[in-house]
Amino acid sequence: ERTVSAPVLRQYELFKKRFDAWLSDSARVHTLASAQVNIVDYLDVLLLRNANYGELEKSTAAVIFFTPGAARRHMPWVKRALRGCLKAKPPRSRLPLPDEVV
Repeated sequence: ERTVSAPVLRQYELFKKRFDAWLSDSARVHTLASAQVNIVDYLDVLLLRNANYGELEKSTAAVIFFTPGAARRHMPWVKRALRGCLKAKPPRSRLPLPDEVV
């Protein structure tokens, strides 16, 4: 049994709801057999929508969490897609806040 804290579960539910909306818009069925392909295609859509890497990871984790029998270690395409997304859009450091704001 996988457990997550209540705030993380609420986030996962939100990300899963967005994934389900995308599934219905693209007329796809989500099963364990199609999970890997669906997640990779969804990551591609999120990347085109300029999502940050954290959102990509959380979306992937949420879909895997709510898919019975799914495990990230059994999804090499998803791992490769996430690595590719990280290379395509590397994280950037933020500028420090000015002293007037702090």
